[in-house]
Amino acid sequence: MDKEEWETLELKFKHGGWADHQDRNNELLCPQCDFNYLHIVKVIVARRTDDITVEKDRVEIREGGSPTRGNVIAMEYVGECRHHGLIIFNFHKGNVHVWHKKLAEPRGAPQDIFRD
Repeated sequence: MDKEEWETLELKFKHGGWADHQDRNNELLCPQCDFNYLHIVKVIVARRTDDITVEKDRVEIREGGSPTRGNVIAMEYVGECRHHGLIIFNFHKGNVHVWHKKLAEPRGAPQDIFRD
């Protein structure tokens, strides 16, 4: 993954909503348009020794690590506005950096990994 394509991301949240009585409801908004129906369709944990990918119906562990080690990458898709991208948490010496990379609109709607 080429870091030159990453943009600095300021996380935006909608406060309140259906569970505001729980005092912990902060809905993450679409990084491109601020819509609040953000679906996580893939998660990649890139470590030194391996990469772990979680999708709707599969988990893959790839040995050997990658040049993007030290990242947790959430692929997001907002069906209502059709925005698609990667939210990247990059870890370096105790610091957490947050980036975003826009992706082309996928063919068909990707499946949310947390829905049955």
